[in-house]
Amino acid sequence: MGADPELEPHVVVFDVNVYLDIAGLVEQPFTWQQFDDLAGAVMSQPNPHPKDARLDSLRAVAVSRSGQLCRDVKLEVWTSSHIDNLVLGKAQTVVPDCNGALWTKENAIELHDTLVNDLVYDLSSGGSVGEIKIAVGNPPLDHEDGCVFATAMRAGEDDPALRFCVTRDTQFRESSSELHPRVSVVYPHEYLQMVLLARKPSRLPIGTVGR
Repeated sequence: MGADPELEPHVVVFDVNVYLDIAGLVEQPFTWQQFDDLAGAVMSQPNPHPKDARLDSLRAVAVSRSGQLCRDVKLEVWTSSHIDNLVLGKAQTVVPDCNGALWTKENAIELHDTLVNDLVYDLSSGGSVGEIKIAVGNPPLDHEDGCVFATAMRAGEDDPALRFCVTRDTQFRESSSELHPRVSVVYPHEYLQMVLLARKPSRLPIGTVGR
């Protein structure tokens, strides 16, 4: 008898905008302590968040830090060089911290190394697919989103039960029906709902939320 697909590892790739949402909610230098303080203050608030959608991104990352979707199911966070480089670059040039200051180079590196690398390698036992040479789903996606989608397509050492790509990009989310069925593209609040439902004793089948 084969393994129960519901118990196979699940994989999630967070779009660059999810990490940058968090960069805009905290002050530099980034620490998990300030992340935890903010997450603890907003975790019980309505989903989706009625005032600041960036908090859905923060909560989506918060529920992924355990490396477990639920008691018997592993949840691995994956990245790529494309995602890593954009988090580093955009924190320094586009997205300021909560005090309105663009991230310094030193603090942007610390943001990436702590937020992304800790989450991927240390907390969830995920990994990186490395360099993305060819975008996938382009068109309808632009090149940047196509590289994120390609990351999700390749994520996971073995063939995971489900792959999720979490994005705040409306065009990316709305184009998901035209993309490959191996990856479920969802908003952060949809992903958060799915994880919380999966952790309830009486839960929906994993992967039904956001479809």
